[in-house]
Amino acid sequence: MTRGMTGAGALADVPAAKNYTLQIIDDHPLLRLGLRTLLTRDPALQVVAECGDGACALSCLRKHRPDAVILDITLPGGMDGLELIKQILSESPQLPILVLTVHDENLYANRALAAGARGYLMKDAPPPDFINAIQAVLAGEIAVSAALTKRLVRRAVDSRMAPMDPSRSLSDRELEVLFRIGRGESSMEIAGALHISVKTVETHRAKLRRKLALRTGAELMRYAVAWRHAEGRGISDGGAERGAPL
Repeated sequence: MTRGMTGAGALADVPAAKNYTLQIIDDHPLLRLGLRTLLTRDPALQVVAECGDGACALSCLRKHRPDAVILDITLPGGMDGLELIKQILSESPQLPILVLTVHDENLYANRALAAGARGYLMKDAPPPDFINAIQAVLAGEIAVSAALTKRLVRRAVDSRMAPMDPSRSLSDRELEVLFRIGRGESSMEIAGALHISVKTVETHRAKLRRKLALRTGAELMRYAVAWRHAEGRGISDGGAERGAPL
């Protein structure tokens, strides 16, 4: 069952007698403090671990065995949230994971859910939506916004008739590099943001040109800008959207 989160919404049906332990993974201490404060208003929810990077997250996960994890996509230390989801689920396949991030759901939600997350929520969502999302994933449901639910359903229907979006062949890291190229970031800026070398960024650029059938760096830049403007929904060689926006 997919639970939309419009307005305050009704909380998912989680047995009141059971207490749940949670782990927060985000590199901003103030945000972790705010989440902990919000969560502890519910006596059935207990935050047992906080981490700012992937290595700490995996160590705490093995130590505390939480009932659910809340994590961001952007993390320092070379392991982003999408990679961390896969790593966590390789060790704890049934663990509910809620992604809480600033990254646009149009761009990353599908990949997060495909990686195994049970929910995806933007950080600007109202607090009741956040609590509702936690309760939903603990109850075994999928927690995404009502708008995202409609987009995912329409995308599933339209994909049977629309040409394949070339960006779907990219890895998570290549997608991140493409997104940052579209924002006008240099290779040095991308390397610093992703904690990788400039040489690795250039390797990603070369792979992007090959996978997207682009000949030059200028063509890659134009593609990235147009694709980002279309929020990753697919563009033609000239930069126009391939399908109707979701």
